[in-house]
Amino acid sequence: MITDLQISAPGLLFSTVSLFLLAYTNRFLTLTKLIRDLYEKYQVTKDISVLKQLHLFHKHLRIIKCVQFICVVSFGFAIISMLLILGDAKLIAAWMFSISLAFLMTSLILCIYEIYISTNALSVSVSDLKYMEKVP
Repeated sequence: MITDLQISAPGLLFSTVSLFLLAYTNRFLTLTKLIRDLYEKYQVTKDISVLKQLHLFHKHLRIIKCVQFICVVSFGFAIISMLLILGDAKLIAAWMFSISLAFLMTSLILCIYEIYISTNALSVSVSDLKYMEKVP
């Protein structure tokens, strides 16, 4: 039955969401450094492929911020769910936990999209390498 929700079920999301946030914070910080470096390179070279990469990485950065926000919202709903379980409002707690899981799933879907954008930015770099190999 849905009202048999135990406090440990929403508690499981704490470690999941925390690790997820840590990983995406690291990605965010690494990406901001990469964008700064590419921006400096673009200022010197005015290379169009660098500009394309900057555009893709900027989009990538916005998605990471969105994923982080959605994870925090998921975390919040898990906390509310735990408090409702403690207050013996198990049906509402189950709904809050379901909403928390839906937000977590949304963030995972955005992660897939973020990986897609990341590979597009890398393919811009690789295409430049292929062009350079053809030049004698």
